[in-house]
Amino acid sequence: MQARAAITGMGLLTPLGRGPEQSWSALAGGSSSLTHDCEGDGPEWMRWAGRVTEVGLPDELPRSILSQTRFLNRGGRLGLTAAHDALTVAGSAEHTSAERRALFLATGDLTAADCESLHPATSLAAKDNQVDHKRLNRETVARVNPFFLLDGLANNPYSVLAAAFGFEGSGTTLASQSPAGAQALDLAFRSVTG
Repeated sequence: MQARAAITGMGLLTPLGRGPEQSWSALAGGSSSLTHDCEGDGPEWMRWAGRVTEVGLPDELPRSILSQTRFLNRGGRLGLTAAHDALTVAGSAEHTSAERRALFLATGDLTAADCESLHPATSLAAKDNQVDHKRLNRETVARVNPFFLLDGLANNPYSVLAAAFGFEGSGTTLASQSPAGAQALDLAFRSVTG
């Protein structure tokens, strides 16, 4: 007998709308969310993009989780909201023990963790191509967010999602860009069907 599994909930945030129905309706109606960035660098085709409008975090998040969301970049916050929407549609998972709830997260977030966050400190500690190392240390502690590296970690949203929704079973984060979603579905299917 062939193994089977069902998708019971979907969360979707696109430049066309929130949720599968709204996004599909806009697409079927001929809407386009693409905008042109005349000032952008790179080839012309790369200057066209769609942008998801900002959405708030779900109201139902526990206070302890809300404090962790400050470490999420924009992509992580959008992913948290989409996951919440999917779980809302799917219904409560309380009938399944936390250790049996698996999470396979796919991301295509291109947020880079770079040295821009260090600029406030380095600009004050460097003069005439010389660095005052003691001042650099003082300014770094005073002016650089100690969590700046979390912006570029693909698995940062995973830890917040797992804590927010009680996923204590197996899981992973996939960050292989375009194929990541299909790979996450495949791993989830294999996890469910054994």
